Parts: sequence; C-alpha cells; structure tokens
Amino acid sequence: MLFNRFYFRFGLSNQEIVATRAANEALLHLSNIYVHLGLLTMQSLQIDLIVALAVLLSSRAMKALLPKLSKTLFVRFGYGAMVVAGVLMFNSAVVQIKIVHHPDIRVQQLAKGLDASWSWDALIYSLEFKYAEGLEFEKVVPFSRYRPMNRHLCMRNRRFIPR
Repeated sequence: MLFNRFYFRFGLSNQEIVATRAANEALLHLSNIYVHLGLLTMQSLQIDLIVALAVLLSSRAMKALLPKLSKTLFVRFGYGAMVVAGVLMFNSAVVQIKIVHHPDIRVQQLAKGLDASWSWDALIYSLEFKYAEGLEFEKVVPFSRYRPMNRHLCMRNRRFIPR
C-alpha cells in the first residue's frame, strides 16, 4: 500500500498497478517464507495454495472491474484501503500491548487537585497536581526492591546483628 502513491505518480494504469502489486506480494511471500526462514511444511504449502487460488480469482475479477473504474475512484479506493489497513494494524498493536504489558491508567480527583497513576508491567508512575503546590511526578518502587543500607548487617529476631 505504501508504494501506491509512487505508482500513481509514475502514471501506471489501474491494471498495471494491480499486476505490479500482485507480483511484488508473490515474490515477497516466497522469499520471506521459503528462502529466509526455510518453513516449507505441508501446512504452509496448503495455505500458499489457498492464497494463490484467491489471488487468481481476485485477478480475474479485477480484470473485468478495473477498466470500468476511473483513475480518481481507483486512487480513492487505494488510499481508503491504506487507511483501513492502518486502523486494523493499530488496533492489533493495541490489543497485543494490553495482553503483554497490562497497562492501566487511573485518574482520581482530590480535594485540592488531581492524582493520575499509570502502570506498565511492574512499573508504576504517578502524576499528582495540587493547586497550591503544583505538579509532582513519582516513580513508585515496591518496598521489596529496597536493600539494606549496610550489607554487613542482617536482621535476626528483630535486632540488627553483625555477620
């Protein structure tokens, strides 16, 4: 989709753009899966055959439809497809971030300001705004991450005893 603008400016017809994109996708698919990764399995071969059949069917359908579309309408469809693809990829990325990092944002109104906290994995950040004091940013560190100041002392029976 990113190359469509180049193809449009280069002056290719609708049919030439579709044929060029199909050839690019086929070569990219083959080089990525088979050459670089070596993933030639029966399942990948079946999927590739289904994709090839879909490409052939869509090429036949587009061969009949493309001559009837004006260049302007074709360009609009191309840009519209890019927008839709971008929105779908953004949505997929948001879902993956939620699954992997468990982000959370909480905003709370205080008597004299606002308190907002943001967590990402085990990191917790807090932003506090008080009308009289201004803005305060904190990174919350769990108590379990603190170490004793003097490593030679340990606590036994609630008294500090040297090792």
